[in-house]
Amino acid sequence: MFSRSVLQHSGSSLWFDMQVCAGHGDQRDQLDSGVAAVVRVCETIEHPVERALLRMDGQFGGIPSIASCRSRGVRFLTRCSRYALLD
Repeated sequence: MFSRSVLQHSGSSLWFDMQVCAGHGDQRDQLDSGVAAVVRVCETIEHPVERALLRMDGQFGGIPSIASCRSRGVRFLTRCSRYALLD
């Protein structure tokens, strides 16, 4: 069994980052790698990081994922996977 995470630009389908991990993988490492890739691409093309949007599926809808994006100034859209956060 392995897990795969891919960070893909929605307009061009260009892959910015990809990881393949044994088992379920380390979600935090996968997300940190993806967020770092977004920041790197924005800096390379001189695009403001605050104008980038990272769209994530529900797997990344918890506190660590939200904190990782916020700490680097990357805006995000995700489906919350931890409904207790809404209370």
